[in-house]
Amino acid sequence: SVYNSTMGKWHRNKSLTRRWQRNALITQYGAVCYLCKEPFKKMKEITFDHKIPVSKGGLDELSNFGLAHYHCNRAKNDMTLEEFEIFQKGGEFVE
Repeated sequence: SVYNSTMGKWHRNKSLTRRWQRNALITQYGAVCYLCKEPFKKMKEITFDHKIPVSKGGLDELSNFGLAHYHCNRAKNDMTLEEFEIFQKGGEFVE
């Protein structure tokens, strides 16, 4: 369960927690994909992306989440943001 200080209670329901996280990120960064910088047209387009992938040591916490379109999130896959930006420009990266 997760304590939501804004709502002042514990949540066992993950969808409520995700909704709170999504709203917190929209409040902080706006309703814009952090990868392509385009706005979201519908809420169902929004996915959570780990800025630092879990496979590369990233944590499953709000500070490591970015809101992304589904297709942008899939394209980034398990790359870091830096690797993804190089990939978008047609470059290669070395792990």
